[in-house]
Amino acid sequence: MIQNRKSLLDSINPEASAFLQEGNPKAKQEKPKKIEKEEEQVLSRLSEEMTAKHTAPVLKPVTFMLSSDLVDEIMLLSAKRKIIKQKPYSQKDILTEALRDWIDKNK
Repeated sequence: MIQNRKSLLDSINPEASAFLQEGNPKAKQEKPKKIEKEEEQVLSRLSEEMTAKHTAPVLKPVTFMLSSDLVDEIMLLSAKRKIIKQKPYSQKDILTEALRDWIDKNK
């Protein structure tokens, strides 16, 4: 005596059924190819513009010894510049600028 049972989906109203079908990956409509290509072109162009505007130099780690008084002066200068928000204020940026000036003068 097997009874014919209704499935759960058959017993819900059409609105709820439509809602459930939207979550089904097969029910989702794909974007037209033309729109996908346009979006891809726009994203590519924006990516190129962002890369061109914000290209940062490649940083490499360097380890070397400095005299303690020089390190103390750099730390103090860095702290003072950071308080007054004067760039460069990081120790790395201060040393980079100083080395760049020295290299430019001694080429």
